[in-house]
Amino acid sequence: MNDRRLQSSRKKGDCGPQNMVDHISKMPDDVLVMILSRLIVEDAVVTGSLSTRWKHLWRKMSQLNFDGTETLDKMADDEILCDLERRKFIKQVNHVINSHNNPTVKEFLITFDLDDTYSEDIDKWIQFAIEKKVEKLELRLMDQDRDEDENYDFRFPSSSAMVVKMLSLNEVFLNGVNLNEPTLNIMLKNSPHLVKLKIISSYQTQKILHWYTPMKVKRKVKRVVAPEGHKHLQLLEIIGYCGRISDLELAVYVIDNAVGLKKIVIDPCCHASGEDFPIQDFSKREKAARSAARRQLTLKLPSGVNLATL
Repeated sequence: MNDRRLQSSRKKGDCGPQNMVDHISKMPDDVLVMILSRLIVEDAVVTGSLSTRWKHLWRKMSQLNFDGTETLDKMADDEILCDLERRKFIKQVNHVINSHNNPTVKEFLITFDLDDTYSEDIDKWIQFAIEKKVEKLELRLMDQDRDEDENYDFRFPSSSAMVVKMLSLNEVFLNGVNLNEPTLNIMLKNSPHLVKLKIISSYQTQKILHWYTPMKVKRKVKRVVAPEGHKHLQLLEIIGYCGRISDLELAVYVIDNAVGLKKIVIDPCCHASGEDFPIQDFSKREKAARSAARRQLTLKLPSGVNLATL
């Protein structure tokens, strides 16, 4: 009798993997898509093999996070493996965006080691994100060892239709790209809901994010006033600020043109350069960078804008 009761209770309360999947599969599509959107894309796509119920759900995800961090760690200094993994990563991103059928994307995040060799693909990804009325755009195209002129040149689609669709953009994070003043102006001018802009620079001449300026040491800061002030950008964060003219010009450009700015965050973070400095040297460099930021920016800040140095 006891054995029968035990078997019966096991059947009723079976919580095995297959039963768990079946239970989740009974949820509405929008709930399942929300769950999938919390995964990196590679893992979300794999769920399509669970059952016919899951086969196409990943195509509706509103948060697309292509995170190749684990792969980057494995690649190390193996150039052949690097090249193979880059091709594999690009193929995966292209497959997903070509198969995606949700009308909007809230977040579009790319984390991988990619340079200007892959500009055509990256351009297409940005266009896809803008067409989908993306709200949060992150490009982390990191490689500490490459030169500035090898970085991807960040740009927005030029058509007027694309510009209109930038209205949803409210957060941008750029790492491992080149950015120039006209492009930043387009971003500020045509993204009225942009409230957070985060960029990364390094201590070395190969800035991870390169603000296009002549690399002369002795020259005056070039100030550029955009035709229309940006009213919504509230936070500018610069990681790797070390006090160069190009660092200062980027900060001043935003100060002059972002009339809604409330805070600038300066994070020296000299280890972002990838150089093998002694710990004491790191500390000295970061201390000098903080002092330079306060000296260069404090008097330039309008009333109501706070400066924070980390």
